[in-house]
Amino acid sequence: MSETIFSQKKFSGKEAIARVAEIGKMVHTMEGDLDEIKNGKAEPKMSFDEKKEGGTNAPFAQEKGMNTASPFGVKIEQNKIPEDGLVQGNKLENGLKEIIPATLTVEQPKKSKKWLFLLCAILFLAGSLGAAWYFFFDGRRFFVPAPPLLDEISKEDQVKDPLEVPEREKIPFALDKPNYLSINTETATPESILALFFQTSRRAKEAEITVPVEFYITDHNNNPLAFSRLAFLLKLNVDPELLLHLDESFSLYVFNDGEDFRFGFVFALKDSAAASTLLQKTESSLPQFFQPFLGVMISKQEVFQSSVYKEYTVRYSNLDISKNISIDYTIYNNRWYVGTSKNTLRALLDRNQE
Repeated sequence: MSETIFSQKKFSGKEAIARVAEIGKMVHTMEGDLDEIKNGKAEPKMSFDEKKEGGTNAPFAQEKGMNTASPFGVKIEQNKIPEDGLVQGNKLENGLKEIIPATLTVEQPKKSKKWLFLLCAILFLAGSLGAAWYFFFDGRRFFVPAPPLLDEISKEDQVKDPLEVPEREKIPFALDKPNYLSINTETATPESILALFFQTSRRAKEAEITVPVEFYITDHNNNPLAFSRLAFLLKLNVDPELLLHLDESFSLYVFNDGEDFRFGFVFALKDSAAASTLLQKTESSLPQFFQPFLGVMISKQEVFQSSVYKEYTVRYSNLDISKNISIDYTIYNNRWYVGTSKNTLRALLDRNQE
């Protein structure tokens, strides 16, 4: 048929008229439909709802009266279509009714509570991080570690080094400067003064001090006490002429010589040459002079001998070899050094040389 209609063959007059009439029968115009509507002869059309009830296979068909759901939270509502299948509207001049398009009703989605939950989670996380920062960085400045338990101390730490100086907290005396011993010169007796000296030596022994400890003797007003005054209080058997060569200042030492503490003295001399000459004449009486500090009784004069220690010339007399008690002395740099044992004198010389 299409080949006949659209053929380029030329026809005669009669044939052309026949062809036009044939084509006219095939063309369908809206004029006939409009006439049928006006005259009421139009066939009834199936409504939209009837189509749905009739089992349409449209993929988006919905129940009657329900809104079409949208995956984006948009709610679409269609105008209800009358049962006759025509949309109600104003009539046009040609008798047709105005077609009213379906309207869309857009419903904004409600604010989800997820935003509130997310905000609370962020605030909680920020607070936790802030607390952790303060504890590990700022709070650490105020953290005081607990002292270790005794069980955690290793056995190696408990072994004491015999050459190690004890901790200062356990030492009752200063080791690098003189200490002070005060005597009440108004009430003191020889016994009370000696008791003070020996008690001090025992404290040094209990502290396990291995170096000479120096003391200055003062009165109850903390004024330095001259040796002549101390000799008077102790009632020492000393040559008065020797006291004239001694200056007022002196130092008393206690020293750990083996298992016992010994005493030592350092006197300042007014004239070392005159004092040396006098000592050579009277040295045999020195044991009686220092007897209260020896711990043994001396009933006779002793003989002195000479020895050398480093650059010092030493005069000594062994009083009790078994107890390591002796009188050793030397004069050096205008000072008179006296020890009640050989090691005591050597320790004094080494200390003062430093």
